[in-house]
This record gives sequence, structure tokens and C-alpha cells, in this order.
Amino acid sequence: MTTTHYLRVLPFQKLLLLQPHDPPIKGSVSIRILLSALLALIPACLAQTAPLSTVPGPVRTPRSSLAALAARIHSGANRLGPFNTRTFGNPDGPMTVAPASTSSPGTPVPATAPATVLPQFAFGGGWYSALYFTNVAASPVSFTASFISDAGSPLTVPALGGSAVQVNLPAHGTAVIEAPNSGSLVQGYAAFTLPSSVFGYGVFRQSVTGQLDQEAVVPLSDAGANSNMLTWDETNLTTAVAMANPSSSSATVVVTLWDEGGNTIGNYAFTLPPHNKFASVLRNLPGLGGMAGKRGSAHFTTSNGSIAVLGLRFNGLALTSIPATTGSSVSGTRSLVLPQIAFGGGWYSALYFTNTAESPVSFPVRFMTDGGAPLIVPSLQNSTVQVNLPAHGTAILEAPNSGALAQGFAAFTLPSGVSGYGVFRQSVPGQSDQEAVVPLSDAAAGANSLTWDETNLTTAVAMVNPSSTSANVDVTLWDNSGNTLGTSSIVLPPNNKSATVLRSLPGLEAMAGKRGSAQFTASSGSVAVLGLRFDGLALTSIPTTGMHAAAAGDLVAQHVLAQTGLAIGQASTVLQSQLRIVMAISESATYCTALEGGGSIKVGNSANAVTIYYDSYCTKPYLSTGADTTMNVLGDSVVISEAATYYGPGGSILGTMVINETAKIGSSSWNVYGLGTFTPATGARTPVQLGLYCSLADASSDCAGGIAQDFPTLGLSIGAVTPIRLNYGNSTSDPITFTGGGTAFTGPLGALTLTNPSPTTLSIQGGAAFSTTTSSGGAAGFNLFPPTPTAWTLTDSANDQKFQISVVSNTVRNLTLSIIQMSSGTVLATGALDQSGSGTITYSDGSTAVVTNWTLAN
Repeated sequence: MTTTHYLRVLPFQKLLLLQPHDPPIKGSVSIRILLSALLALIPACLAQTAPLSTVPGPVRTPRSSLAALAARIHSGANRLGPFNTRTFGNPDGPMTVAPASTSSPGTPVPATAPATVLPQFAFGGGWYSALYFTNVAASPVSFTASFISDAGSPLTVPALGGSAVQVNLPAHGTAVIEAPNSGSLVQGYAAFTLPSSVFGYGVFRQSVTGQLDQEAVVPLSDAGANSNMLTWDETNLTTAVAMANPSSSSATVVVTLWDEGGNTIGNYAFTLPPHNKFASVLRNLPGLGGMAGKRGSAHFTTSNGSIAVLGLRFNGLALTSIPATTGSSVSGTRSLVLPQIAFGGGWYSALYFTNTAESPVSFPVRFMTDGGAPLIVPSLQNSTVQVNLPAHGTAILEAPNSGALAQGFAAFTLPSGVSGYGVFRQSVPGQSDQEAVVPLSDAAAGANSLTWDETNLTTAVAMVNPSSTSANVDVTLWDNSGNTLGTSSIVLPPNNKSATVLRSLPGLEAMAGKRGSAQFTASSGSVAVLGLRFDGLALTSIPTTGMHAAAAGDLVAQHVLAQTGLAIGQASTVLQSQLRIVMAISESATYCTALEGGGSIKVGNSANAVTIYYDSYCTKPYLSTGADTTMNVLGDSVVISEAATYYGPGGSILGTMVINETAKIGSSSWNVYGLGTFTPATGARTPVQLGLYCSLADASSDCAGGIAQDFPTLGLSIGAVTPIRLNYGNSTSDPITFTGGGTAFTGPLGALTLTNPSPTTLSIQGGAAFSTTTSSGGAAGFNLFPPTPTAWTLTDSANDQKFQISVVSNTVRNLTLSIIQMSSGTVLATGALDQSGSGTITYSDGSTAVVTNWTLAN
């Protein structure tokens, strides 16, 4: 008869199995502590579960213990069906179309949650829709775009031969998906998850017999947002909205209206089923009729599911889009530019600003001529105007069509919580007015990209150098297939502007009749770019994507330190949640259990669906796993696959983490290794690659963590592999310390890939070494939410910078961080995080980035 022996490790309420036919593992209790403490301080973002040979309950041998656990785990099914491919022609080259052949009517597409949506897609009945995508990376990418009806079922687009399109973009390539105006009206929306190097927009065109076509370029919307805001104007104008719930949960949507003074003037609530869309004239919704004749803002929120919002503005027959913003997109102060303002000579311009915050704000707006001199706007009686916005208030600055044509640009720094956009209106005698809403441009950008279409269309650009340094701007054109079409350059003195038809610049004539992309790069100074697209007299703006000028040096070094330093906190909190998830599943803990040091846990209706909570009473979710979490046995190893959703203290979704890891169990040592991905729900939604390996020993262990992600605002991919040595005591109440060092890498967007080629190897493929860092830190205890004193430091001597972070309060578990220039003591960057590891960091150039669940979300 086989005897089973147990040792209880009280801090984790875990049981450690010792096998009578094997030699006792030296320091086996310490190894359990080690596994817990180890990943608490690894500078990588991968959460690892504990080895699973040690499971409560009668266990006979190592293999029988693994099998017993595996028998209690439900295997998940693959949700993604196969695709059949064919080619679809466009003016410049092929792209692949992939109808979702396994989809059936009534089954929402896509099966997994998309990251981005175009909330309205209409064709036929006088309407044309298109989607433009451009890949700014130097390597090819591929993704699927799905089309969904208002009721949530697959929407077949006849021109595409299916309801899903596989888009294959070569390096610097562009693709256009078109739904022509043919037959009766069909409506729905489009959903996709774009690679980080891809940006895009939609186009609507309305054709009315006897009138000029009206066209609007439409920005894409965040599919994971639980709130959206837009600024409306109902003074002789009409506002329409499309609202899509791309999630698998029903969404209760609350619409709140504020007027210019920040007064609430209406509310409306309704339920939007999963994968459904609803479109309406905004003032026609019950309770919102009070907006007629006024200006103000609308806030769309949901406490469950998600909501993506698109606004359209009608001025008679003139049609244009209204950008909707999420909270993360207006956090922090931002220096911005409207690169073109024109009034008189048939042109009208306006600037709209809305304050989403709960307190009033004030800021100046400066108007300048193309040559950098102050531009007097007669209707404003000055070249500088102070904008005062009450809480939830809206303001408009107008430059009417009066007198001779005057041109220039506008510059301002928006306080946190303030959003805005510009409006151009062109009046031609005998024709309907043409109108375009224009997004604001980043004043700190060193590069901008836009997608152009010169197939019977005309592209114009306005380029502004808002810096105090002369800018040499290089323009590069690529066609649809990513081939270089031409280059040009222009010198912009400080605070100067240049506006032109793009193909009229020397060297760019070959773009005529084609589609493609353009990149504007300033070798010094900065450049803000605005694009305009003319279809006959139809006028609309073209969105640009900006990249900050500091693509080398201090700002990249700050990102490297922040990325790696924040990852230590994520590893600590996520590891402990993983340990508890494994135990909860194995014990079928369907009751609420308080956790040591704070928090609680409970298994849901499905055996593998586990929720961990911030509080001790299972009321405020921190993370929840899906029912398709699996733990499978392969010989002496356990392979774990899990997808978890993370929530902020206020209930908002932070993002999702997918983990694939292996725990390999030997007679005297353990190896834990694997890869994962965290995708923030807000910000740039750029997936973060994660990795770790660890060889466990008694008093200390050698491990390594890895991280890699794209930073679209920098135009770079950044990653690091960081080996460390962890030192620990014989009890989880003993202090934990670590020391180590690593290498950071940078490369073009999409260039870095984190791999785990063996149980004791992590490597980054692509890119080049940027810097080396040393790290050290410690904690007084090992709890799910870090207690005080907990602190760690990373140092980059070559770039003269140091990252520091520490927990402030044991009550709310908040943290403060800073990046310091070591030689002078100057603070380069500062940040603050809440209990979930979410907040903001402000860099030395004044830019502010969102931090989500211990990862940089920009």
C-alpha cells in the first residue's frame, strides 16, 4: 500500500506532496515559497501558475496526481473556423478575401471579441462604404475584417462574396475594401483586430439624384470601450449616431446630454444585445429632444458589455463625421495643432472643445499665419483667445466666411479631459455647401502617415512645424503594394505652415491614378499634418497617425525603463492570482474565500471560471477566467492555457491576458516556462508579448523575464530580456530581494518577437540592442496587492537614467513612480498608479501615456 505524505504551507494554504519512494526534496517547503516569491519580482509580464503535482486530496504518485487534476479540468474548444480564400481586384494590386465558410445565420462574427469597429457600414439605396487600411511597418501583416448586421448575424457584402475578408498587407502596403452603391439599402457594422502597425478609416458616400455626392471620412472606434463622448451642434444642424455592442454581453447603454454650460439636458437608457447595432437621429431618442437648437456634448456609458459610437453631422445635404473619444484618449495634457484654418473667400472654419472633467478648465488658443506671425481673426477680435470651459461644458470658436481669404493654423495645449476638433465649410455659388470635420494633430510628432486615394480623387495636405526649430520634412510615397513611388522634401521654418496638393510636390507626380500611403518625417523640429480629400466638390478630411520625434535617446530610454519596471509589479500580482486560480479550480471552491493580505476568490457556475476580487466579500472583481481554461498532463509536465479578463477598482475592463505555460516537475528541481500576451482594453490596445523561464533551487534561483511590444506613438518596437537572481528566506513572511540585469532591444514596428526556444532560454528576434539595465528590489511580504514597504529600481547607466517605484499606502495600495537623470537628479518622468497598476505616466517631452494593468498602453 502506498502511503501519501503532506506538508502544509500555511501562508498559501497549499499541500506539498512528498513521495516515499523518492528521496525527499531538499528545502521542499522553500521551493514552494520560492515559486511564489520568484515571479513576484521577475521583470516580465507573464503570470505563471504553480507546479500541479502538489494537489490537495488523496494522491498516489506524481503521474497519478497530475492525472487526477487533469480529470477535473474541462477542455476548451477551438472557436475559430477555417477560411477559404480567393482574390479580389483593386486598382493597385490584389488582396485576399476570406469568406467565413463555417459561419451560419444568427452566429455573431467574429467569434472572438474584436479590438476595433466601424460602427456603421451601409451600401445600396444611395450609399457607398469603404474601409482603408495601411501598414506602416517594414514587414507584412494579416488580419480578418468581419461584417455584421444590426441584429448581430453575419452580413454578406456581395462585392466581397462573403461576410469576412482576410486582409494581407505587405510592408508599407495599403488595402481598400469597398461596398458599392448597388441595390436596396443594407446596413450593419465592421469589426477587426488591427496589428499595431496598421491604421485605417472608413468612408461614406451619399448619392442623391440631381445633387453632388456627399462624402465623409469616418474614424474607427475602440471595440472595448465602456464609455464614449462626442460634441454635437444642433443649431440648424442634425446629429445622428450609430452605437454598436461588439461584445458577447448585453449592454445597458445610458446616454447623457450636456449643453454648452455643462447643464444636464437629457437622459436616455436602453439595452443593446450582444453584437447588435442601433442607429438613430440623436434628438429623436426619448428624453433627448431638448438638444434641438443647442450645442453641447453627449456621453454614452455602459456598466456591462461595451459600446462603440460613431457620430454623423448633417448640414442640409452636407455630410461629415463627428469623432467620438474615450476617457483614455483625452487623459493628460496634450499639445495639439489644427494645421489649417481658413476664413473668407468662400471658406468657414470653427474649433469645438468639450470638457469631460468634473471641474472647470481654461486654456489659450493661438492663431498664426502661414509665416508664423499672429493671425487676427476678426470675429474673435484677436489672435489669441482664452477658452473657459465649465465642467462638461462646450465652446466653439468660429471664423465666418467673410471678406477675402485668410489662412493659417491654430495651436493650443489641451488640459486633461478636454477633447476637440475642427470644422471646414466650403461655399460655392449654386452648389450645396461642403463640410468636413477635421481631427486635431499632435504638435510633438516627428513623423506622420496618411492613406491617400488618387483614383479620380485629389489629396491635399497642410504641414505645420509648431516647434522653435527649423524642420526638414521628408515625404515618402508608397503604392498599394508597398513599392516606393516617390520622395520629396520641404524646409519648414519654426512656426511655419505649407499647404499644397500632394502630387504637385516635386517627385510625387507618380501617385496620380493610384492608392497608397505617405509618410512625412522631420529630421529636426516636428511636423503636424492634415490631409484633405476632394471628390469633385465633395470635401472630407483624411486622418493621420503621428509618431513622436524622440525616436532615439531620452524618450526611448524612458520607455524602456518604464516598460521593464512596471512589468515587475504585474508579474507579482498576476502570479499570485494564478496560484490561487489553480487551487480554486482543483478544490472547486464555489464559496467566497478571503485571501491573505486582501482580496477574495470564488469559482463560478463553470468549474474553470474563477473570479478574484479586490475586496474580502467577493463583490468587486479584479480578474475572471473563462470556462475554456485548460490544464493538461503531458508526461511529467502540466501544460496550462488560460484567458483572463482584468477589471479596474471601478469595474472598467482593463484588458485580457492569454497564457500558455508549462510546469516541468523533476525529482529535485522544477522548471517553469512559457509565453503569454496581454492586450489592454484602452489606449492604443497594442498587445504586449510576455515570457519567462525559471529554474528553481533552494536558497536562490536563476530566472529570466521577457517583454516586447509595439509603440505606435514612437514608431518603434521595444522589448527586453532580463535575467535575475532571486533570494528568499524559509518563510513567506521573510523579506524577498532580487538583483539582476538585462538587455533592451528596439526595432521597427512589428520587428520584435519574443520566443521561448527551451525551458531555460528566452530570446528576442529582430531589432538591435539599445541599452543594458541593472535591477534590484524587494518586498516585506508577498500579497496579491503589494504592501508597504515594497519598492524596486532599474538603472540605465549609459543613458544616465533610473526608474524608481514604491507602494504608498497599505489601505488603497496605490503607487508612485519616477524616472530620474542620475547625474543631475532632474526628474524626467513621473507617474501614479492605483491598486490595479493602472494610471498614467508623463514623460520628459510632456506627453502622457496610459498605464493599464502594469503595462504601457501607448
